[in-house]
Amino acid sequence: MTTEADRLNTLELLVLLDPTGENAEPALPGEAPSIQAMDKDTPSEMNMGRGFQMRPSNLSNFDGDRAKGHSFLNSCNLYFLIAGCAFHNEQARISWALTFFKSGQAASFADRILRTQASTCAPYFTDWKAFETEFKKQFTLRNKQVTAITQLEGTTWYQGTDSV
Repeated sequence: MTTEADRLNTLELLVLLDPTGENAEPALPGEAPSIQAMDKDTPSEMNMGRGFQMRPSNLSNFDGDRAKGHSFLNSCNLYFLIAGCAFHNEQARISWALTFFKSGQAASFADRILRTQASTCAPYFTDWKAFETEFKKQFTLRNKQVTAITQLEGTTWYQGTDSV
């Protein structure tokens, strides 16, 4: 059973989370707030024609696995297509991408870049294309044909001494 004190605490939390009160749509105890209250950009009859913007989901962390390199770059570029206006310049895009380099070789790569930038007080990469070029060298499969041939000609495909 919800008491009046619980309801006041809930309202105080709503005010702390949204001090402007724009999204204030207090729910009754036991009810979830409507989608409109949680997401201002949700399309409705009121805002369909006024610059509705889709919010892309964040990328997964990248550990430097070469097999996942192109996928990571594709995700970044797709994010920029959807929410490109959120980045005021290309250095912001590079910094944002580096936030997903949290483990493995990718973390070492990001650490090297950030240390160099801090010591030189200058950007490590001139633009996103320069970042993308270096990323491809470091984190994508070097030669897909050689990799495929190596896998096909490897010992895993041969029967060896096993009987049929």
